[in-house]
Amino acid sequence: MSVKEHDVDSLEFSPAFPVRLSVPVWAASFIIIELIWTFAGGFVTFQTDRLVQLVKISEILKAYLTLHVNFIVLLIVLLMFLRLVAKTSLTAFITESKSIRWSLMFTSALIWSGAIGIITIIATLLGKNGIQLYEAGTITDRTVMLAVVVIFTSVQCIAEELLFRTFIWRAAGKRHVAALVLSAIVFTLAHLANNEVVSSQQPLWTLAYYALVGMIFMEMTIASDGSEAAIGAHLANNLFLAIVVNYRGSTLETLPLFMQDRPGLLQNLLTIGIAGIMIIAWIRTRQCSQINKSDIRLDQ
Repeated sequence: MSVKEHDVDSLEFSPAFPVRLSVPVWAASFIIIELIWTFAGGFVTFQTDRLVQLVKISEILKAYLTLHVNFIVLLIVLLMFLRLVAKTSLTAFITESKSIRWSLMFTSALIWSGAIGIITIIATLLGKNGIQLYEAGTITDRTVMLAVVVIFTSVQCIAEELLFRTFIWRAAGKRHVAALVLSAIVFTLAHLANNEVVSSQQPLWTLAYYALVGMIFMEMTIASDGSEAAIGAHLANNLFLAIVVNYRGSTLETLPLFMQDRPGLLQNLLTIGIAGIMIIAWIRTRQCSQINKSDIRLDQ
């Protein structure tokens, strides 16, 4: 057998995505999902805001719950799309592999965490971010906040990746450039109302950051034939922000260990650039290694 004739199963890949929806169906489904998320999510957010006022918890925790509950709605709507329209499983939607590649997700998260941690430390040593220990909140508040953050931030990141990356990746098919551009556009539009954009002295650079995030995460998805790496990186980024180092005026207001005076735009751009390139390079190296091992087995 020729070295070029690879056994697909040996690389742990499944047959091509079985769903064959037309571009208009993909587009209409995306719009409908966005509309349901906007109105149903808005209703749930409003009701949650009313309910949390009746509970004796910190104002920051109330705000966090109110801000993130709508992502549960988005996740449910996406699952309904998979069941009723795409008629496929969540696993088949997320990845071309036979099963979810958890190692890919965790390694991506580890690389991202390492990069953002090192860049934050360097910025702190250079005195560029005005970082300080954040002492607000009681131990109870912080414990509850930690549990809520882990759960709701995970839902947020997974739901966003499924909509802004996986959905577009599947809809675009083999159109690599189209997937990158669409992801950049829709991800940027989704963050236009964020405090980071509204209150920024450099809103165009902030928007450029969101566009770059959309493209880098999409490239991870395309390069790995699945969303595991992008989900891992997204989780690492948002959990670091929520738990370790946040900044004043953040849309994602939490009770972190440390607080910066302002958003570190250059810091963020360096993180997405360096961490993103490292993860994509690792993915491609991993794939080459798998192909080489397959070639050796076939030659034998």
